[in-house]
Amino acid sequence: RGERDALEGRVRAVLSAYLRAVPARLGGEHAVVRSLPRLWPLPGHTPAAVKVSGGWSPEVGAARLTWEASADPKLAYYQVRWCRGEVYNKQEERVAGTVAKEAERVWLAREGLAGPGDAGCYKVYVVLESENERGSAAVTVRREG
Repeated sequence: RGERDALEGRVRAVLSAYLRAVPARLGGEHAVVRSLPRLWPLPGHTPAAVKVSGGWSPEVGAARLTWEASADPKLAYYQVRWCRGEVYNKQEERVAGTVAKEAERVWLAREGLAGPGDAGCYKVYVVLESENERGSAAVTVRREG
């Protein structure tokens, strides 16, 4: 962590310089410029986390995750993330997929659950239009049978 934190300032400086140089060289309407990712969220508030529940569903052969709707008026979408094992590790999390704000709030997760006894940890993130986000508490699911 110490090494990562020491590098963060230098990395931020290089990325900031890159994000200034590319539009200056190509012009603001170039396809490459329009596709550049936002490196830091816009100013704004952080949303409240949603409550997630889930468990193994033998009928569909997957973990079934459900969550309550976010009341945030700036909601853009939900994002389901996961990591292998029984303890959620932010450094190892992966995106399983996104769910539109108007869609049914259900995710059938097979990630990390290849065989009987396998476990996966899942979180649902509320992502705002500003790209600010907050993750739910982790839900651990163990594959049965």
